Amino acid sequence: MLKLHRIVITCFALFLLGGILWFFRAPVLRSAGNFLISEDKIVQADVIFVLGGDALSRAGKAALLLSQGVSEKIICTGAYISPVLQVLDIEMTESDLTRTNLIKSGIDSSRIEEFKRCMSTMDEALFFLEYCRKNKIQSAIIVTGTFHTRRVNYIFDKVFRNSGVHLMVTGVESKIYSEDDWWRSEEGLIALNNEYVKLFYYWIKY
Repeated sequence: MLKLHRIVITCFALFLLGGILWFFRAPVLRSAGNFLISEDKIVQADVIFVLGGDALSRAGKAALLLSQGVSEKIICTGAYISPVLQVLDIEMTESDLTRTNLIKSGIDSSRIEEFKRCMSTMDEALFFLEYCRKNKIQSAIIVTGTFHTRRVNYIFDKVFRNSGVHLMVTGVESKIYSEDDWWRSEEGLIALNNEYVKLFYYWIKY
């Protein structure tokens, strides 16, 4: 009888906990997304680094920053070529797409420097450190996706430690899902899942 009583209490407790989690699901899920966001206050910088990926949104954010006068030059990287473009026999890297969208946004090509290299965030951090040392850069703004900002901050802080370069990471919101309620779309679910996997991978490896 005592055993049955414990089972009933346990089931009731689990049911109550499930009900509480369900009732507060929105703030809990929103917190999971907010944890991935780690942006810095943006001030004047020598250059703007646009990381590879989502060329449309990131190019737009970089163009906006340039128009606001916070910097005079944009550097874009990315060696990856989308399989979709390869099917169409279009050999455009992520850096090509970013540069194209920057020019479409009204940015003069003389203010854009493109490097068709880097396949990961670590590749980009190491390359940008080399670029900063070679060109005596003292400050830079890094443009990436909003959900990527914590991971980017983590990697760049490690690579640039003791470099003397002041870095500012800023994110650009996705055009296909909302970071505020990411769980309402398949794209948001995939984005959050992928970013947590990448974040844990970088924590373990670096």
